[in-house]
Amino acid sequence: MRVHLVAVNRMRPGPELELVTRYLERFKRTGSNLGFLTPVMHELTGAPSGHASKLKRILDGIGSSLVVCVLDEKGVQYTSRRFAMRLLQWRDSGVRNTAFIIGAASGTGTLDVPNSAQLLSLGKMVFPHMLTRVILAEQLYRAVSILANTPYHRE
Repeated sequence: MRVHLVAVNRMRPGPELELVTRYLERFKRTGSNLGFLTPVMHELTGAPSGHASKLKRILDGIGSSLVVCVLDEKGVQYTSRRFAMRLLQWRDSGVRNTAFIIGAASGTGTLDVPNSAQLLSLGKMVFPHMLTRVILAEQLYRAVSILANTPYHRE
């Protein structure tokens, strides 16, 4: 299963981009033995009026067997272990791609998100959208670490 991170705006070079890159590389190394393919980052750039059509092209390009998760404060909250089990469920049920959508600072209101999209919350607090990418990338790495029984995740 391949994980896609779809986010509004481009990350500038800096500590946030370094962390996202580091965690996605760790996800790739640990997840490759578990049937998870190299994660892909998609950035919706340009005028907000064009983001909806860009998102549609990205999701259409990803293809079939796709689960879409939108990060939203009203979404389902998982523990790290339960999130790992959810990824495993999707992988084992034949899902080939999972797209996690991160909106802009104002949210995902300008995006045309599929009706079948699931809402996922990283917690009751609201995070800046650039840090949300870091937190999501870390939780993806943590999930495959849990599935691989590495000592990274401690309870």
